[in-house]
Amino acid sequence: MRAGVECGLVGILGLVCGCSGPPAPPAAPSPSPTPQPEPAATTPPQPEPAAPASASTAEPEAVEPSPPEPAVEPEPTGPTVAEVCEELCVSADQRCSKKSAYRCRALCKTYVKKAAGCEEETKKALTCQAGGDDAEVCSHVAAVKCSRDFQRMLACQRGEKPAVKAPKGPPDHWQSIRDEELTISVAMPPGAQLDPNAKRRTWRAEEGGITYVVTALPPPRRKISDGSLLRMVVNHVGYRCQRNLKVHGRFTSHGVTGVAYSTSCTDGTQRAGMLRIRDDKAVSVGVEAPEGVQLDLNPYLFSFEYLDRLQGAPEPP
Repeated sequence: MRAGVECGLVGILGLVCGCSGPPAPPAAPSPSPTPQPEPAATTPPQPEPAAPASASTAEPEAVEPSPPEPAVEPEPTGPTVAEVCEELCVSADQRCSKKSAYRCRALCKTYVKKAAGCEEETKKALTCQAGGDDAEVCSHVAAVKCSRDFQRMLACQRGEKPAVKAPKGPPDHWQSIRDEELTISVAMPPGAQLDPNAKRRTWRAEEGGITYVVTALPPPRRKISDGSLLRMVVNHVGYRCQRNLKVHGRFTSHGVTGVAYSTSCTDGTQRAGMLRIRDDKAVSVGVEAPEGVQLDLNPYLFSFEYLDRLQGAPEPP
């Protein structure tokens, strides 16, 4: 009987041992926490700091804002073309007729419009023009001393360089003609002489195929107007030379009214020049040349002067 009990105890112990034996294997799963090497998988993402490296490569692109630095916008210091032109017109207000000053401001719009890329050349030409004499300022014809500046301005507008340097005045070899009877002074080529066959007192000289003519005209019969000036020009050039006739650049200065003209004639020649008119006399300073010949008349036209102009009639309002 004790043996049976022992056997039972042994069986029970066996069961206990059997039960305790299997639990030991489950302890083996405990190593499973060691799969913590998975954090190692988190370490590979650490290469992502390389992303900053790519950001650093982008930094050179950020340098691209530097191109704006070359924008030379600050350089155009000083007055604008419009401001310089207005200064010229203010001078015209004081020295010329109201019509001439109005014309000045109308021309300013054209100067401003064409000045893009040629601002400095335009300002230099207009500044020089403001320093011209009254006749040059009021007639809106480039002053003789400013011819070179205006040529550079026009060449810049065409995208060219000026091919020829314009003279500041008449050629050095020209002579100054003083006519006490007409009370005038004008520069002409060498050999200028009075024309004995002319109906009115006339000086002539020839150079380079161009004939330079200074002649007295009948004084105006009535108050000077655009219509009377046109009639004077037509009568002067004659009916054979009215093709493409242009009368322009009217001005008044020190009691003298001036107007420029240009026309073509039926004989294949061209005539151009300027009338200088006072109450008591009128003179034409002009040229005759083959049609198509380029004429640079400003040094010649603006060398003209009435010797007694300072004693002339006061400037009309």
